Order: sequence, then C-alpha cells, then structure tokens
Amino acid sequence: MKKFTLLLCAILFAGVSVLNGQVVKGKISVGATSYALGLPTASNSGLMSLGFGTSTSNFGYGETKTKLTGFNLQPKVGYLITDQFSAGLELLTSINSSKDEDEDGKDIESLILIGPFVRYYFPISKNYLYVEGEFGLGSYKYKWTGEDSYDEKYNVTAFGLGAGIFIPTGSKAGFDVSLGYQSYNAKYSEDSDVTMKSNTFGVKAGFLIMLGKDL
Repeated sequence: MKKFTLLLCAILFAGVSVLNGQVVKGKISVGATSYALGLPTASNSGLMSLGFGTSTSNFGYGETKTKLTGFNLQPKVGYLITDQFSAGLELLTSINSSKDEDEDGKDIESLILIGPFVRYYFPISKNYLYVEGEFGLGSYKYKWTGEDSYDEKYNVTAFGLGAGIFIPTGSKAGFDVSLGYQSYNAKYSEDSDVTMKSNTFGVKAGFLIMLGKDL
C-alpha cells in the first residue's frame, strides 16, 4: 500500500503539458487499468504486472510458508457521446495461485468479467475528474491441483461505482486513477442455492489513450 501511495503522489504532482480539449465528443478512448486493492480473490497482484509474494503463518505447530502469484488487468474501449459523457465495454481478467511449501498441490483462482461502463468527466484545469459506473457478467473458478484434486465454477454478476481522475501527459494519453465500490455475487454452477458475496472498496490505476478527431 505504501508503494501505491508513493506512485499516486508521483502521478498527481507530475508536470503535464497538454493541449486543451483532449476529452471531446467523437473520440475513442482505449486503455487498461489494474487493481491494487479490491478484487474478491485470495491474493491481489501488483499494478499492471505479474505479482509475486511469500507469506509465513504459524498455527502453533511450526511455521508454514505460502508462495503467492497473481495477475489482473482490465482493458476497456469507450466512445465519447458528448464532450463529457463516455460509454463503452471492458473486460476484467484475474488469475491468482497459492501453494504451501508442505503441500503437493496449489490453489488456483480465476475471474473473468465482461460488461459495459459509463463515465462522466468534469474538466478541472488541465485534468479531468470523473464518476463511473460499471456492470459485468462472467465466471469465477477455483481449482485444487493436489491429491484428491477438484474444481468449482461459479457464475458471477458484478457492479461498481467509483470516482477518479484522468491526468493527461500529452495530447492523446494520460494516467487514470480511481477509487470505488465493487459488489460481486456468485452462484455455484451445479447448485444455484450455493452462493458467495463480496463487497469491497478498490483502487485502480492505469493509462488511457484518446483516438480520433473532434466532432
């Protein structure tokens, strides 16, 4: 969390030389963000990259080390319907695994969601504050690969609300940082009475590119 805070401060205080009117009607936004916090999985990975880690637990009978690996990315494409309102489609992919050093197998989690998003921009000087809503449908899978291996699949419905800032770094691109609330509802594919729910606050960061000519 400390590293993310330093990254956010660096972005907010970075000098920007930008042409006015970057967010205007008729442009197409293409970008990708990554969760630093907020996914309903056992481990969250580093920003925009493959994350690695090791945790140590002690339950009174000795220490157990667990290796963690994770990756998540959310590419999106949007269209500016007006100078401030954008709508589009996004895809969330997340894969996480964990393995205890004294176990012969490992836990693997994967989450895939696809759905629409809407965003409304508020120009502030050379930057853009925004509010955003998103909805997704997809699946969550859990698998144990050791002895007596098994797997489970859940159908997932998710929605989120958030606010953030788009900080241009040129005439077409910029940083994208947001904080928001996410709700995930999952139903077991073989028995709809078995459900899981997760409500979290998440932090996302990434980049956004504006393409096309002004209308």
